Amino acid sequence: MSWDTIEGHESIVTAFRNAARRQRLGQAYLFVGPEGVGKHLFAGELAKTLLCENLDETFTACGRCSSCHLVSVDTHPDLIRVARDEDKINLTIGRMRELLGRLGLKAARNGRKVVIIDNVDDFNTEAANSFLKALEEPAALTTFVLIGGGSIETQLETIVSRCQVIRFAPLSPALLGDMLQRAGVADGVKRDRLIRLSGGSIGRALALRDDSLGEFRTTLLQGLAEVSPDFVRLAADWSKFVGDAGKEASKKRRRATMVIRLLLEMLESALRFSLPDATFDEDPSPEQETLRGLGERLGTETLIACLDRCLEAGVHVDRLVQLDVVLEALMDALGQKWRGG
Repeated sequence: MSWDTIEGHESIVTAFRNAARRQRLGQAYLFVGPEGVGKHLFAGELAKTLLCENLDETFTACGRCSSCHLVSVDTHPDLIRVARDEDKINLTIGRMRELLGRLGLKAARNGRKVVIIDNVDDFNTEAANSFLKALEEPAALTTFVLIGGGSIETQLETIVSRCQVIRFAPLSPALLGDMLQRAGVADGVKRDRLIRLSGGSIGRALALRDDSLGEFRTTLLQGLAEVSPDFVRLAADWSKFVGDAGKEASKKRRRATMVIRLLLEMLESALRFSLPDATFDEDPSPEQETLRGLGERLGTETLIACLDRCLEAGVHVDRLVQLDVVLEALMDALGQKWRGG
C-alpha cells in the first residue's frame, strides 16, 4: 500500500523489496538525482515501511498502525529528520550535535530508528567529521537515509564510501504529462512546455506553471529580442521578480532557478535556429520568429558560450551564492557576449 505513492521509481522499490527478502538491507543510503523527482517522498515511504508495526513479507507498510500514522504526520519519535537551517549555507555542527544526542537515546517504540538527512551536499567540514563516527559505527536497527543533489561528485568522498548510493532518474515525459494533468494542468500546449522545461522533475514542472513566471518569460524574451538589450534593466527586473517570491530564501532561489531554466530554453531554441540545417515552420509563431532572429544574429558559438554561462549560474544558485551577485554577474556576462566580448 505505502509504495503506491511512488511513481517512476518502481525498480528502486523492487530493489529494496529484494534486499529485505534476502535480509540484506543496508544501514546507510545516499539518494542522488535531480531535485523534485521524488527522493524525499521515497525517503518518507521507506521510513514508514521500516517503522511499521505490521510489516508484511512484501516489505510494504500496512498504513493503518499507529507507527504508520505517526510517520505520515511527521511526529514519530523514532524518525529523526535533519536539514540545513533556512538562514545557513551549510549543515552545521550544531545540527549534528542535536542528531548525535537523539541517537544516544533509546528508541521509543519498536527499537528501530530512521534518520533522514537533507542537504547532505552542504555539510561543513566540522559537521561532516562529527557525523562520520555515527555513520561508521551505526547503532543496531538504525537506518540512515541521506538526500543529496544530482550527483555524487558534490558529496564528500568519506560519506559516499560509507553509503549504498541509490540513483533517482528524471521522470519520463509520459509520466510527467499524466502527473500534470492530474494536478489540474488541462492545457496540452502548456503541459508540453512544462515537460520540456522541467528536466524530468515534477516539482520543477509544478513550480513553472505559476502564471507570473509565464509573464516574466514574455518580458525576458522581449528584452533579449531588442537590437541592444538593456541587461542592467533585465537584471533589475529579474531581481524584483525573485524578491516578489517573499522573504523565504528557498522560494527566492527556486524562482531564480526557474528563470535560469527559461533562459536555457530560449537560448537552446535560438541555437537550433542558428544551425545550418535548421528547419522552420511554414507559418511560424511570433515567438519562433523572435528566437530565429536571435539565433541568426548571435550565431552558434556565442549561443553556446551563453548557455555555458547560464549553467554556471545555476550551479552558483544551488551552492547558495548570494542571489543578487549571481543575477547581476550573469546578466553582465550575457551582455558582454551579446556585444561580442
